[in-house]
Amino acid sequence: MKLNLNHRTAISTTVTAIVVIVIILIAAGAAILIAPSLTGKSTTSSTTTSSTTSSTTTSSTTSSTTTSSTNATQVLINNAKAEGSMTIYGLVGQSQMTPLITAFQQAYPWAKVSYVSYASGDLLNKVLAEEKAGAPKADVVQILLAQVSTLENASALQQWCNPELKAMGYAAAFVDPNCYYNPFTGNLALVMYNTNMVKNASTLPQSWAAFANPQYKGQFAIDNPTRLSTAGTIFASLGENETYSQWISFLNAVKANQPLLTSSLGTLYTDVSTGQAAFGIDTTDDAIQGVASGAPIAYYWLNPIYVGYFPYAIEKGDANPYMAELWLTWIASMQGQLATGAIGRLPLLQAAAEQTFYKNITVPIPSGYSYLTQGDAHFFANITGYSTVYTQIFGPVA
Repeated sequence: MKLNLNHRTAISTTVTAIVVIVIILIAAGAAILIAPSLTGKSTTSSTTTSSTTSSTTTSSTTSSTTTSSTNATQVLINNAKAEGSMTIYGLVGQSQMTPLITAFQQAYPWAKVSYVSYASGDLLNKVLAEEKAGAPKADVVQILLAQVSTLENASALQQWCNPELKAMGYAAAFVDPNCYYNPFTGNLALVMYNTNMVKNASTLPQSWAAFANPQYKGQFAIDNPTRLSTAGTIFASLGENETYSQWISFLNAVKANQPLLTSSLGTLYTDVSTGQAAFGIDTTDDAIQGVASGAPIAYYWLNPIYVGYFPYAIEKGDANPYMAELWLTWIASMQGQLATGAIGRLPLLQAAAEQTFYKNITVPIPSGYSYLTQGDAHFFANITGYSTVYTQIFGPVA
């Protein structure tokens, strides 16, 4: 049952149907992408790709097409260089974006990039407010897939198609036929714990709903659901199969467990790895990097696995459209996707995912686990209502 929030707004049947179809396609794409990690085996992409700073070509591309693509890309580079700078709004933390921006600037040393990180709900509201005021400040926005329809309906996104995506080997699920969003990355939610404090992970929650169990009182951390980010979207999804009163009871039970509420997942990782909390809800990027660094952390999966998909889009009316197009072209290239995998995130380009993300997963995903999109259309259509409920129960973000 969908929650009957006081601030719930109507969603047209057409828009809902479109978003449901997109989410189904994305779930199919997730199964394709995540499949190698289930068995520990790697599949070989049927399309071999190569990347340079000025163009991306495939082995199956004819020479005339390659020349045309190279020329078109050089024109884009020249136009972008004339603009020189851009601003990106995103959901990825600053510390993770810095290596990506550095890699981009190694390809284009003249490029200046300003990045501002937001929680998912705050970013959506920021872009909508800018468009309403007729004063867009971002060139590129990094959003959740389920936010695309809201921004489309508000005429906040500029259509732009990267003609190379299908030739590069991207699954159809990650290529927007309407050209409003372009592929970037995914992230999987998990439970991370401190190995100095937890010796047997089977004693920890074995379902998302178990975070309401009083036996875990005072032991775990979550990013404040009021952020409308990881914990907020997962808890909202749990409520869709309950009545409103049941969902509120669940939230109150979680709050009664006195979780350590953090203002970001980066802070949550620090709190768990340093022993401020025994365990918490985090994502693959923190877990992969933490294990690799030798921090006293480990992780495990809960079913279903919530997958956050973060496409890029161009904010309508942006000041630097060519810089925006150059960033989208680069981040979708093999070079950009390898850089994405290097920070522990799931590249949406299969070949890059196999070279980075799958190799870094130290805990196999159990066979038969399902995948759900983090933050669905209903959540973002009713974001004010969710924000109000979360604020009343968990308080504002500190």
